[in-house]
Amino acid sequence: MSIPSLIVPLDRLRLGLGKVRFLGRLLVYDVETGCCMLEHGGARVIVDVNSLLTRTLSITSKADGSEKRADPGAQLRLEVGAMYNVIGWVRSPSSPPSSQAAAAAPMHVDHGSGALDVQVDALLIWSAGMMTDDDIAAYDRAVRGRVRLRRLDAASK
Repeated sequence: MSIPSLIVPLDRLRLGLGKVRFLGRLLVYDVETGCCMLEHGGARVIVDVNSLLTRTLSITSKADGSEKRADPGAQLRLEVGAMYNVIGWVRSPSSPPSSQAAAAAPMHVDHGSGALDVQVDALLIWSAGMMTDDDIAAYDRAVRGRVRLRRLDAASK
């Protein structure tokens, strides 16, 4: 059974949310640790993409029943400054940062007034494409509107 992801603004990531979806601009990617830092609206979070780099897919050919293995991580290309959608599991950081990228910034969501100690293990990450400031503002309004609707729905139950 597939568990749906909860779309949230990056600055609202916290433990207990489970599987989430959010948007962020890639600030840095550390090849050694497989972690990257995304930012949106002043909030920052570390995203671990290692599972995307190590997972393999089995594809069975219908013609002869043979199996072909492909590594989807081999095609994972991240560009600093680009906007990405992320679906992943929120968790607490497992250990102190050991990489230059992680050491340069805390391993948590930082939204200016404090920190929520979380990290995201990415299940999927894909480019949001070219986004203008107006596109990003529209996205933010839509996501915050969904959050408000969820609160109203929860309050009415």
